Amino acid sequence: DLTGKIYGVVGSGDTFYEQFCTAVDDFEQQFEKTGAKKGATGVKVDLDAEEEDVENLRRFVKGMIETHDSTVG
Repeated sequence: DLTGKIYGVVGSGDTFYEQFCTAVDDFEQQFEKTGAKKGATGVKVDLDAEEEDVENLRRFVKGMIETHDSTVG
């Protein structure tokens, strides 16, 4: 039971493989079952992070902070 907790998932992978970053989806599904609140949309990075990935990660962090702040205060 993770009720009241906030989660977010980030992962890296290689689009060469058929199942690209499925661990991100798997973790999100498992966290959902625990009662935890999703803080931000998961981020999947293909190999090394590029500028678009960095922007997605910034949005991810911002979403996590905003969810935390709205939950706490």
